[in-house]
Amino acid sequence: MIKKLLILLLICFGCESEYFSRIPNTSVYLEVYLQGLDVKLNTIGATKLFKRGNERLPYKERYGYGGILVVHGADQFYAFDMDCPYEVQTSVTVIASSDGLTAICPKCGSTFEIFNGTGAPLSGPAQKNSYYLRRYIVNQSSEPLIVYQ
Repeated sequence: MIKKLLILLLICFGCESEYFSRIPNTSVYLEVYLQGLDVKLNTIGATKLFKRGNERLPYKERYGYGGILVVHGADQFYAFDMDCPYEVQTSVTVIASSDGLTAICPKCGSTFEIFNGTGAPLSGPAQKNSYYLRRYIVNQSSEPLIVYQ
């Protein structure tokens, strides 16, 4: 009986999530117009930040905890919460590198991989603690792209 209980516990709790983010779950909905307002994102490696205060349709769009960073990766689009998962303060947001490969936190110095969509910490205190950027889903099957959680 104990052996069966241990196996059941391993099945339920043994499969850890692929990543861990300390960013709280918040409402996310964003429409990205590749043929209009957001045409800059058509270039591979391009990034665009969507933050509170820059709302285009405030009644409809929701920008997560610290804003949304959209990245045109090698093969698809990715979206992350801009809030640094080490700092966890809406006033401390990551900044994308000019090549769109990484994002860096200006306060703690942590860097994160964004081009391949992992949000993995590459250096700094976030890496030591395995704190990933919070990822959001990007529906790429239509225009506009829809970012949501």
